[in-house]
Amino acid sequence: MADKGFVGRLEELAALQQLCAHSRLVTLTGPGGVGKTRTALRTANRIAPQFPDGTWLVELSSLQDGEILCHTVTATLQATDHTTRPQEEVLADHLADKRLLLVLDTCEHLIGPVTELVELLLGAAPHLHILATSRQPLGVDGEQTFVLGPLGTTDEAPELFVQRASTTLHGFAATPGDRATIEKICARLDGIPLAVELAAGRLRTGTTLQELLDGLDDRFQILGDEDTDGYDTDSYGTDGYREGGYSGATDWDTPGPEGVPPSGACLEDLSPGGVASGAYREPRHSTLRTTIGWSHELCPPRERLLWARLAVFPGDFSLAAARHVCADDALAEQDIPALLGGLAGKSLLLREPGPDGERFRQLDTVRAYGIEWLRRLDEEVAQRTRHLAWCQNFAERGEHDWFGPGQTAVFHATRREHTHLCTALDFALTTPGYEHAGARLAGTLWFYWVGCGLLSDGRYWLDRALDALHAPGSRDRLKALWVNGYIAILQGDSETAVRMLSHCRAEALRAGDDTAFAYATHRLGCAALTRDEHFVAQRFFESALNRYRDLGELNSNVMMARIELAMTLAFQGDLATAVAQCNEAKRLCERHGERWAKAYALYVLAFAAWAGGRHEEATGLAQECLAINHEFRDLVGMVLPIEFIALLHTSQGRSRQAAVLQGAARSIWAKVGLPLFGSAHFNAPHETALTLALKDLGEVAYAECFARGTRLSIDETVELALAQGPSAQPEPRAARA
Repeated sequence: MADKGFVGRLEELAALQQLCAHSRLVTLTGPGGVGKTRTALRTANRIAPQFPDGTWLVELSSLQDGEILCHTVTATLQATDHTTRPQEEVLADHLADKRLLLVLDTCEHLIGPVTELVELLLGAAPHLHILATSRQPLGVDGEQTFVLGPLGTTDEAPELFVQRASTTLHGFAATPGDRATIEKICARLDGIPLAVELAAGRLRTGTTLQELLDGLDDRFQILGDEDTDGYDTDSYGTDGYREGGYSGATDWDTPGPEGVPPSGACLEDLSPGGVASGAYREPRHSTLRTTIGWSHELCPPRERLLWARLAVFPGDFSLAAARHVCADDALAEQDIPALLGGLAGKSLLLREPGPDGERFRQLDTVRAYGIEWLRRLDEEVAQRTRHLAWCQNFAERGEHDWFGPGQTAVFHATRREHTHLCTALDFALTTPGYEHAGARLAGTLWFYWVGCGLLSDGRYWLDRALDALHAPGSRDRLKALWVNGYIAILQGDSETAVRMLSHCRAEALRAGDDTAFAYATHRLGCAALTRDEHFVAQRFFESALNRYRDLGELNSNVMMARIELAMTLAFQGDLATAVAQCNEAKRLCERHGERWAKAYALYVLAFAAWAGGRHEEATGLAQECLAINHEFRDLVGMVLPIEFIALLHTSQGRSRQAAVLQGAARSIWAKVGLPLFGSAHFNAPHETALTLALKDLGEVAYAECFARGTRLSIDETVELALAQGPSAQPEPRAARA
């Protein structure tokens, strides 16, 4: 959460640090462009040692739907939960015993949902502290509000100007004679940091300091306090949504709840501690708005157009994404890199390093200005459609590459584009005529929802997609049905799963969609497997595999069908056939570089090795299975081998470790759903380990170890389960007494 190039604010940082030490909720307010986010991040870095469970930044500027606020916070906190519990309950449980700082950045457009969530979390988590940034207070009891003003125009603002100018213009050095001009520039800009940075960016075009000052004077003299571009922002609606279509809320005209001043309102009469008291007054947006408008006018026409089109990106984005979404006859694809460089050089775009190359980001205020221009050009829906198409192409590449050596890269890349995907889904599922595209994207992302630990997110979007698509039989609806049914099984919601999958089979049969019929048949086999209906499950799996073969399907789902059939055979006592099936699936996975499905094959092979008395081999297989699934954050794929490793510990005389792992597994099951799916056969390793551990330790010692395990985090649990290698020695008898 570090912020490079931070200037000044020493008094404000000290005051904020004191506030955060004594109050569990501090809201940093002030107008757009004043530096609320940077100041909050710098404060969080300063006080981070006070929070052993970390400081976590949740960026809300791109979030327009309050319904997914909890999903966003949950994803940021990595509070993985596969159950059907409400996300508010998941968050409350996750934070209940945590000592952490939650930074909620840019809350003003979601005041109602943010307020409700903050009240809930502060009540549920006594050691939680929240630092929020907003253009208005949240209005929560106990909230301490700190108003961030502009930089000093004779010290801090000129320092920022010189710093940014030297970055923009190589070799720039302010002479003593330049100082007075720079101070006048900063005074003309009211010391607003973003305005100062944008002005400094003009030097890159060869503008001198005096020309910059003269241009500002002319600009402000012409416009005074009027809007820079002549927009009638009221025509776009007070909530930022144009009638008949989707848009993001603007930065300029977002109203607050009744009795609360407009977004961006400042507070007067600061008390010595920096806590606001006194009356509200109207914000002065004109300086920043005029500066941004001037920057806009001075950009060449194609840079202006790109600026507007980039505004549909909710967060950072790659060059490839910008080319796909923004290029057309008016903006040639090969020109996009130079245009991005031009915007970055004017401080209108930030460059950020990424694992796969450079990425770019617009500041919220600059992005909001671009959205307004996009609307004026009547291009917003068209650009959001292109962004949706990019997300669909991205998801299809991920689905294809998931079955291959790039599986890990797909996992990380999809996580990185999470905000883009959710924004595209929200646009599609709230804009008439795009419902099928939304369902298609939600279904294509099955590998992300299932394989990367986001079952609750997947269920949310797929439920919305199915609610939006009422006409039966379409390919998009059918895929959404079987994927959602699959997720419901993993969440322990078997009844709902069977209903969705049965509907999918019936609709697919009528529509002649053999692919959807095969997938629904496969997942009905999974539902039967978790209910210990092994003969029924075997018939479903064999039928699905025959259909997959006839269709030429070969992917991770097909591998899972082989492995799940092997589980069914193993539970019926046919270990030899089960092992043969798993070895073949493992061989195919390794040939294609697939690891996620392979991990489940390793689980079955570990079970067979244990049944054959080969405990060291079983331990190695189970640990490899766990390591792979931990990498993908697949909770189901983690908790099953953890239960099995506990059994292996008891078999080798390490009952204390077994009891601790069983306690840890119970905590993980609470995040998954029904423990061991309510299946007697999946539960057998747990019950066997429990019997052996109780016999060895006694009830009191077992309960102590079990309780210790329930307090472990997922990462700590995995570390413990992987620490004891296949050749580890049993505990000394005295240590187990």
